Amino acid sequence: MNQRRLTLAVISFIAAASAHAAEQHTHAAHVHGIGQLNIALEGKQLSLELISPTANIVGFEHSPGNDQEHAAQSKSVARLKDAAALFAFDAGAKCVLSSAEVSNTLSEAPSVPAEGEEEDGQEHMDLNLSASFSCAQPQLLKTIGVKVFSTFPLTSTLNVAFVGERGQSAAKLSATASVFTLPK
Repeated sequence: MNQRRLTLAVISFIAAASAHAAEQHTHAAHVHGIGQLNIALEGKQLSLELISPTANIVGFEHSPGNDQEHAAQSKSVARLKDAAALFAFDAGAKCVLSSAEVSNTLSEAPSVPAEGEEEDGQEHMDLNLSASFSCAQPQLLKTIGVKVFSTFPLTSTLNVAFVGERGQSAAKLSATASVFTLPK
C-alpha cells in the first residue's frame, strides 16, 4: 500500500472510530469504567486516542464545586497529558512523545452507573487524550503496555482498535490484561 493510500486509510479509520464513539455516546449508554483506545501506526508516527468518561479519570463528572474538586480535576488532567507515562513501548522501537492534548466533550447519553451508584440525571462528560509519538524503529514495536488502569483505577476496561500498515485489529484490555499486541 503506498504512503498516500495508507494516510487516507488511517485518517478514515480515526474519523470512523471517533464517529462511532460519538454515536455510542449519543445512542447508547455512557458506561462508567469503560473507555475506548484508538491506535494508528503510519510509518514512524504512532497516534493514540483515549476516550473515557470523566468519572474514570477524575472520579466525578460534574463541574468542580470546591477547591478539593478543582485540585483533583487539575491533577487528573495533568496525569492524562503525561501520555509517555500512560503507555509503554518496546524499547527497541524508540518511541518518544511528540504531542499530547486533552479535551472534553459533554454527552447527553444516559449513564449506566457503576455498581452501588445511582443515576444522577446530570449531563455526562468524556475526557479525550490525543497523543502522538515518533518511533525511530517502528518495525520493532510489537506491543503497547497500557498503564491507564494503574494510573486511573476507576477504569476497568478499554476497547482497543488498531489500524496501520500491518493491518487492523481490536482487543479488550483490563487491569489484568493490559498489553496490546500489534498485528505482525
